[in-house]
Amino acid sequence: MAEVSTTTLFEGGPPTRLQQVLRLEKPGDPRIARRAILVASVGWIPLAALALASDSGTGAGTAASFFGDFTTYARSLIAAPLFILAEKDCLPRLGACARHFLEAGLVRDSERKRFDHAAVSVRRLLDSQSVEILVVILAYFVTALFLRYSPAGDKPRWFGSSDSLTQLSLIEFWYVFVSRPLFLILAFGWIWRQLLWGRFLWLISKLDLRLVPSHPDQVGGLKFISSCLRGYRLLCCALGFLAAGVTANRVVHEGADPTIVKNVAIGLVIFILIFFVGPLTIFIRHLRKAKKRGMFEYGALAGAVGLQFEHKWLSQREQVDANALTVTDFSAMTDLNGVTAIPYSMKELPFGVKNVANLVLAAVVPFIPIALLAFPVKVVLKDLVKLFF
Repeated sequence: MAEVSTTTLFEGGPPTRLQQVLRLEKPGDPRIARRAILVASVGWIPLAALALASDSGTGAGTAASFFGDFTTYARSLIAAPLFILAEKDCLPRLGACARHFLEAGLVRDSERKRFDHAAVSVRRLLDSQSVEILVVILAYFVTALFLRYSPAGDKPRWFGSSDSLTQLSLIEFWYVFVSRPLFLILAFGWIWRQLLWGRFLWLISKLDLRLVPSHPDQVGGLKFISSCLRGYRLLCCALGFLAAGVTANRVVHEGADPTIVKNVAIGLVIFILIFFVGPLTIFIRHLRKAKKRGMFEYGALAGAVGLQFEHKWLSQREQVDANALTVTDFSAMTDLNGVTAIPYSMKELPFGVKNVANLVLAAVVPFIPIALLAFPVKVVLKDLVKLFF
């Protein structure tokens, strides 16, 4: 079985091959900033130019409708570039987490082959040409369904009522064949990466991991996994802007009930918890088992040493003199009790509230401008306080 570098285990994936064919990136040179600018330019600027051109001499109002479309801004100018920028922040973290399972000695020698098999499997699926082709096909298929079956109210305000490719205007043609599929390809690529990350963690959870109940992180040495959550901040922010853009259109242009701002934000937070944080909960069984073992084994050790300590210092008090202050028994006992107490306070999840709060904050910040339009400032601040405290 060929070895795979865990350092770059999750780098790549759809649409890497397509971007390399178009020479937008090279192996070892992702050109992230350039690609982010390009995807925003291709996805939005032609639409803006065509909207202005369509109004030239006709007064159709397409430009005014287009430039007032919050969803188009959120999708093409913000979310799509953030999907690319997130590669630099997220993918190295996932690789570092995968590598640390080996560096920290959590994988036993007898389980090394199964770990390598999991890594090779992930790399093969991430590099699959068939998957990348399927992602592109799926993006255009979803766009075709949108064109054919989506209600008029769910389409952009500047989009016509046509559901036939032959009746599309130039701006609608660019939206259907370039802007929307481009965004979906990037989105599906991240969905695929996240599914593979969850699959990798699931395969690792099947191993007999060497957890240490007395580890100072209070999760047996698995706390490092929570570092991957910081890498999802830009993705959560992109999803927040996308959801906020759709909501803004409904509140501002369609007169929808402003309370949908709160409902959409809550729904987005729930999705983020399931999709990004959920995979890390797969180690609950390991942590419960390690905690139970630690309570018995470390408790027995503390009890045995405690009995010796009592026998030496409590049952023979007449032998205690000034020299007792110089012995190391007391500091050693204190240190031992500090170590043996850790298993009793072990947590069953390898992440904390702060890790999750960072993602939630990144997702809800884009809703603040809309909330200020829909609710008084005092109400918004009060709800934010309730959310985090």
